[in-house]
Amino acid sequence: MMYIAVDLGTTLIKCTLYHEDGRTLGCESFPCDLAHPAPDRAEQDASVWYEGVCDAIRRLVKDADPAEIAGIGTSSQGLTVVPTDEDFHPLYPAISWLDTRPAEECRELLAHIPPEAWPKLTGRNLSPMATLPKLMWLKKHEPEVFSKAAWFLLPMDYLNARMTGNPVMDPSMASGTYLYDIGAFDWSEKLLKLGSITREKLAKILPAGTLVGHINAETAGRTGLTEKTCVYNGGQDQKVAAYAAGIHDRKASLSLGTAGALEIFIRDAAGQSDLSVCPYVTGERLVVEGCINTAGAAIQWLKDTVCPDIGFDEVNRLAENVQRGSGGIRFYPHLASPGTPHRGLSCDGVLEGITLSTGRGEMIRSLYEGLAYEIRLNLETAYLAGSELRELVIFGGGSKSRVLCQIIADVTKLTVLVAENSELGSVGAAKLAVNGMGLDGDKFGVRASGGTEKYTSDAEAAAEYDRLFARYTEYYR
Repeated sequence: MMYIAVDLGTTLIKCTLYHEDGRTLGCESFPCDLAHPAPDRAEQDASVWYEGVCDAIRRLVKDADPAEIAGIGTSSQGLTVVPTDEDFHPLYPAISWLDTRPAEECRELLAHIPPEAWPKLTGRNLSPMATLPKLMWLKKHEPEVFSKAAWFLLPMDYLNARMTGNPVMDPSMASGTYLYDIGAFDWSEKLLKLGSITREKLAKILPAGTLVGHINAETAGRTGLTEKTCVYNGGQDQKVAAYAAGIHDRKASLSLGTAGALEIFIRDAAGQSDLSVCPYVTGERLVVEGCINTAGAAIQWLKDTVCPDIGFDEVNRLAENVQRGSGGIRFYPHLASPGTPHRGLSCDGVLEGITLSTGRGEMIRSLYEGLAYEIRLNLETAYLAGSELRELVIFGGGSKSRVLCQIIADVTKLTVLVAENSELGSVGAAKLAVNGMGLDGDKFGVRASGGTEKYTSDAEAAAEYDRLFARYTEYYR
């Protein structure tokens, strides 16, 4: 038997074919562009998600026996929302999680529910990136679209619906909508009312790994699969990847993709207010998430803006040749609003301390150090809530930078393990599908580190970064 994992990312979507023993048999990917019609807006064409996935699967299985494809699992971006008609066709561009247009709607929500009440109710501090204020914006500014919409779907729900006819999400996706009561493990009637949303227009919540349904005739025709192929419920990409990384009380995961996301178990998740609290994909406990909204996105921006003529290998070499502290340069990587644990903070990205002697290397290393400092800020918040971390499994595009991994180890004083398979979202999605069939999903596990892909803190570097970190955090006081 074989399984397909769909990793529905923000700017890149990947479909991977796995053998039942966990071997990777092939991978197809395609870009998913973000449109920015205004500085605070980010939109996508949701139809590309479905059509592109179908095309990628067709290429992936062209030499395989369709009857041998037993199941499909999904790892998905969250928060992004698309209104659709009854047949799940988009009525409006998907409003991305990176979109911050509903600032006014956030103020309206805070007039009804004070800031300190949001973490207890939803597990998160209110943000314009949330789904709920985006839906309120849609009702106010696109009332015809809002009234016509039969469904308000997140990316995974949309894909499940188009593939099977069943709009389904899991709790890790639902909790990101800010319509979900983290204590009741269900939609919040209070929040639904504030957003003028009925639960009938939202996807059904089922555990990750649950059977969503068999693919429909359209999907079978587009992919070359049979209508007996099963689709299994996945989850929010960071939680699915953490599942594949095998996080536990002393091991956390860090994704360095478009955003940076830490997934950490703590003893007292209910008392946490500065990090996001979310259901873990296995359902037995909650996990806290620290988020740097623009991690890989900031690295890509700096390369495109300052280093368009060189590749990433040269970018990293320039950073390696700069001393710790980046010549006094500090980079605050908030290129799409601050992430956690900056509750209530509103600021843009800052590159501070530039002089006539500043070169590209200093700017690159200062960004790497800024990302590491933001990771440490999130970890220190988790330590206050009872975290006992010793190791950090890193994956995603940023994990390929040896200099960035070493900086993170020196700044955080944790052992940094680079996943041998950086596509942990895909691995976790396949593992959920296999588990959904009642089989041994652990065959899809990957070792977290090996050989030179292990980074430990240097005592001298750690001491110097303690001093530099203290200076970095003065900005927030």
